[in-house]
Amino acid sequence: MSNKHNVLSVFIDIEKAYDMVKKEVLLSTLLSYGISGRMFYFIRSFLSIRTFQVRIGSTLSMTKRLENGTPQGSVLSPILFSLMINDPQSESPLMLPCTQMTFASENMALI
Repeated sequence: MSNKHNVLSVFIDIEKAYDMVKKEVLLSTLLSYGISGRMFYFIRSFLSIRTFQVRIGSTLSMTKRLENGTPQGSVLSPILFSLMINDPQSESPLMLPCTQMTFASENMALI
């Protein structure tokens, strides 16, 4: 690095982060990006009234409702999560003059 700039890289385990996304905050973030109309309503519907059941052997649990999080295994979930953590309305927690890029998927994160 001949121009003597500093580089900082931080790796964070975000294994449970998808489960902790608050739907209202995510929808507000989408609006701040200018996502509205049909796309916004599609994503809102995609996140609404999600339920799950657990099967152990032949026994199936009662249906429970997911209050937070994005659906696991969905192609859309990593995109929504990346938009959430790159919210243009939020500021860097370190408040340093830097270029920041953040990307996250279920397997890795690049910040």
